[in-house]
Amino acid sequence: MHFGDLSALGLGMGFTPVAWTREAFEIVAASTGLPMWASILVLTVLIRAALLPLVIPSQINSTRLNNIQPQMKEIQEAVKAKLKSGDKVAAAFEQQKIRAIMKAHDVSLGKSFMYPVAQGITSISCFFAFRQMSLAPVPQLLEGGTLWFKDLTQAAHIFSDHSIWWAPWTWLGIDAMWGLPMAATAAMWVNAKYGGDMGAPATMQMQNMRSIASGMVILFCFITLTQPQAVCLYFLLNNLLLLLQGWILSIRPVRDYFGIPARDAAPEVAPVKPFRWRDFPSKVRRFVSGKWVEDMMKAVPEEPKQNRPRVQRPREPIKWIDQADAQRLMQEHRKSEVKHPSSPAEAHHQVHQLERDRLAKDQAAIKANRTAIKQEGRIQRPKGKHMR
Repeated sequence: MHFGDLSALGLGMGFTPVAWTREAFEIVAASTGLPMWASILVLTVLIRAALLPLVIPSQINSTRLNNIQPQMKEIQEAVKAKLKSGDKVAAAFEQQKIRAIMKAHDVSLGKSFMYPVAQGITSISCFFAFRQMSLAPVPQLLEGGTLWFKDLTQAAHIFSDHSIWWAPWTWLGIDAMWGLPMAATAAMWVNAKYGGDMGAPATMQMQNMRSIASGMVILFCFITLTQPQAVCLYFLLNNLLLLLQGWILSIRPVRDYFGIPARDAAPEVAPVKPFRWRDFPSKVRRFVSGKWVEDMMKAVPEEPKQNRPRVQRPREPIKWIDQADAQRLMQEHRKSEVKHPSSPAEAHHQVHQLERDRLAKDQAAIKANRTAIKQEGRIQRPKGKHMR
């Protein structure tokens, strides 16, 4: 390959990660003179080396976070208890303890996400870059392969051209082109099942994540079968390098050289059955039948019953009302009843009478107040010479 071959095909410079990946591949292939499959290998190694400065801080941060996980779990339980009791102020103070612990151990959740995000961007960029160059196609990719995959632009034959209706094994076009997609899928499955941070404590959450990821990789097989051989070769090399990187970073001298702290032993917890894909159909059947409610009730521990002593309250004697008491109560009720006016004129008269009574009371109160003020003034007034 020579400089400018991609520009001649309309795959030149751009301002996206996919365009940068195509330009990087052209620089590697044109400057080294290696065949296309070796250029893909060199570019993949260079990308893994460029991501290494993000891998080390991510490993350090995840190890420190794993070591302080027991303390954080205790504080989180305290926060839940405070929120359950309605004390939001105390819960806020407990959350501040979590931030203080993370700050003391120099732990940040953002450092753990930097490497996965960068790895996702580079993987997607390489996928689209090699796919575009294969579909163009770039002439050097037509004969730039090796072994059985000489043509890197060719995809696997899913359906055979010479199938026999009574032989199901001839319906699929299984040939040599299936080897690279199957190898890429197998490497991806091994990486999802055993790769990553090798040697980390096998927690229940980690086991569930690995089981789900390894199960999803099987579905990825149908995607690799439809991709060109260049894309499958990149997937295979990338996953093999990821496994090699995880194994090297799990060696104790290497971890000491990069300053990765030692992992604390995982706390002993009650044995819980991890997620398994072979149990998935039975779980779906129990969910449809409604038996998952019984499973949840069994998982919740029963609270111990508190044997509280019964308080013997004295019974009050029954009060019997005789006939004389009943008549007396009726007479008192009748006296307290307010007679309603029988006509509008009588009602108008009652309103005016109530108003006159209120005014009379107010005037009497004012008069009494004035008299009290005068009496107080006479007592406190000093006597003059004329009154001696």
